[in-house]
Amino acid sequence: MKVVLWSISAILALLWGTAAAQGQIYESTEKGGVREYSDQPTSGSKSVTLPPPNISDAPMPSEQPQPAVVSTGYEQLSIVSPADQGTLHTNTGEFNVNVTVNPALNADRGDRFMVTLDGNALPGRYMSATMSITSQDFEAAAADNMMHQLQVAVVDSSGNVLITAGPVKFYVRRATERRRSRR
Repeated sequence: MKVVLWSISAILALLWGTAAAQGQIYESTEKGGVREYSDQPTSGSKSVTLPPPNISDAPMPSEQPQPAVVSTGYEQLSIVSPADQGTLHTNTGEFNVNVTVNPALNADRGDRFMVTLDGNALPGRYMSATMSITSQDFEAAAADNMMHQLQVAVVDSSGNVLITAGPVKFYVRRATERRRSRR
């Protein structure tokens, strides 16, 4: 039944487009009660009146000015550690993030590193390519799972992002004490 309804709908849509351009549509019922539509009248067919076409003119897209490419002076920023898909072993959540940036961070201009953990920006701004993440930072920003995502950006003194390193996904493992059951 669904196939018949779909077929009828498709035929009507096709014929409707043709009829709108050429003229009238005719409906007839064949053996077995199957309805057929045509742009040619047959014996026993009747004219079908279609509603006016639902046509609207889409506005032309306006020309969007291309943003000016502003050179920030930084060509490359990447996270060296933790390694992508690597594992950190820490019970406290403390760990170091190491990055490379080319050219070197312009701290005199007020540029700093900003670290984002699991989509949450850490409150500190860092001037060194080695950044110590504290247990408080980790607890405040990290999601409650074993896999985490880290991203580092260079921001200017106003907080505008100048360059962003690709994200790194890593796992955190905590040591546990396995207790033996007494029998």
